[in-house]
Formats: sequence, C-alpha cells, structure tokens
Amino acid sequence: MRVRRSAAAALGLLALLPVLAACGEDASGYGDGDLVPARDDAQFSNGTESVLALPIGRLEVFLGEPTDRLEAEDTRALEATAAPDGSTFVPITWQYDAGTFGDYADYVASDETPQVELLADDARYRLPAPQETGKGAESFYVLVAGTASDLRLEVTYDEVAQSVDLRTGEREPGAAAGLYDLGPRSSRARDCSAGADFNDTIGLPDYSCRVTAPVRLPYADGRWAGEGRTFLAVTVTTAVRRFDVLGPLPGSGAIYAPASVSSTFELDGREPVSSVQDVVDTCPAPGGIGCTGRYHLVFEVEDGARNRLAVEQTFNLLLGSRWGDVEREDRLDLDVSLDVRLKPAARR
Repeated sequence: MRVRRSAAAALGLLALLPVLAACGEDASGYGDGDLVPARDDAQFSNGTESVLALPIGRLEVFLGEPTDRLEAEDTRALEATAAPDGSTFVPITWQYDAGTFGDYADYVASDETPQVELLADDARYRLPAPQETGKGAESFYVLVAGTASDLRLEVTYDEVAQSVDLRTGEREPGAAAGLYDLGPRSSRARDCSAGADFNDTIGLPDYSCRVTAPVRLPYADGRWAGEGRTFLAVTVTTAVRRFDVLGPLPGSGAIYAPASVSSTFELDGREPVSSVQDVVDTCPAPGGIGCTGRYHLVFEVEDGARNRLAVEQTFNLLLGSRWGDVEREDRLDLDVSLDVRLKPAARR
C-alpha cells in the first residue's frame, strides 16, 4: 500500500527517542537499542513489507537494508555516523493502514497501548508504540547488537502477542488470528422495519429501522473473546419522526412528536455485553423533530448461533397538535417490537 508522508507524523516518536549525538561526537554516543529518526517520514517505504493486524487497525511495517553506517542525508542530524563495532542500524518505516484504522472502534472500546519489541538475533529491543492514527508514517533506525540477520517484530495487545518475520513477512498471529479475516468495515445497512409491531394500532407511526451486516470479532468490549467463543457486533439505527392518530370522524386527528426512547436488545435470548448509543444522534432531534438512535451492539456468542435479534423500544410521545373531534392524552407511549433475522456474520 502507498505510504503516506506527514511532517507531523514523527513528532510522537521523536519525543520518545534518545537525544541525538551532538555535532562532533562519534558513534560511541549511541548504544544498542537507541533509535535514530530518519530524515524522511516514509524513508523505507520501498523496503520489505510486513503486516500485523491489531484490534485498532492493521500495522504496516517496511524493513530497509540494515547498515553499519548512516550517511549525512539519512538522518535529521545531517551528519555521517558509524555504528559501534559489532552493531548494526536496522531501518524501519511503519504506519497504520488508513483503510482499517479505527474501523471497529465503536465495538473495540479499548484504550490499550500496543507493546512493541524488535527481536534481532538473540536480543530484544523495546520500541515506542506507533502513533495511533491512520495518517502519516514514521521512519527510524534501531541500533542492534550483531549483524541483524534474524529480525522479527513482536506486538502485544492486551496480553495477546503476535509476531512477524520482517524479512519474509511470515506471521505467528496466535490468539489474534481472527483479526486477519476482517476487511474494511462496511457502512451499508439494510432496512429492518418490516414486521414491526406497535401497541397503538389506530395510529400511523413514521418508524424506520436499519441494521448493518454483523461482523465477528476476536476482540471487543475491551477484551479478547473466551476460548471457543467470538464477539458478534452489529449496529442498529431506529427513528420515529412523528406519530399520526386518526380521529373517529373524517377531518379529525392528532400529531405526536417523540421526546425520548428506551431500547433493549437480545440476540438469541442473550443481552449484549456492550450497548453504546452513538452520541451523534439525539432524542429528540434539534428543533424537536424526530428521534433517532444508533446503537452499537456487541454479543459474545458461540459458533452456530441463530443470529435472531429481538428489538424492544418504547417511545415517549408528546402531543403536538390536534384537530376535529378527537380526544387524546397529552402524552403517550408507543411500544415497538421487532424480530430481525441477521444475515450470516461477514467474513473475508
């Protein structure tokens, strides 16, 4: 994939790096494990590419050719530097893929920081974690002992480790293997309004329901799924714009507007382990017209689940206007029941 360049991308890395050798110092100013910022943010993007999938997105790593000497144009210090005897500079460019970074953040619900180590020959070197953004790359050299003939990157996320051979791209994903089945999250949703049952049959509710294709995630709700289980995640959006009530005689009726809503969801009789209502939507909407709710739901399931989603909602309605011969309460509750058959969880 194309590596994005950003002047700001390296700032987080630079803040964590050892101070560069002052002008005139020799290579003894560096020790094994030190990091040296490369001059360009995407300096080794033509190197050997490897990918590690994390709950927050896919980390792309590019390995340049290890060297025992840095020329003046290679680093931001703008001076030539030789590695100490018996050591090697390992050049790395990395970034999160913008097409996947944060795709499943609505379900992941984690503030974990990945722990990153470079394994060079028989030694381990702790690296500052990549910036958690889908924009811009970071490039740097890691000074390691030996010839850097065997290079692996190991990333641990919430106590689950996986690694990749930086020369061959071969991975050992461990318990994170399910992350590699995921493609970019789709925003497409299908209508699920059909079959909605209402407690007030004499009214005409302007009701809608949409549901995204479910996805199976090994990590959600801030944790990894238990053994033999996985998380099923889906987003449901419901809305009531108005509720029209017909009077007993022609030319009579009333209009209600929603003021609030309460919702419950069950998948095959199980409550979600996480249910988050998107803050983008409000009830009532600004101006008092309509009530929309977008719910990000996570269920922990076993293989073979029937994937039937039961939706129960109660909209509290306020009388807006009425005309003709009709008697209605100033407030009423509109109950809605739905049984949604989810399509098979999306896999790639």
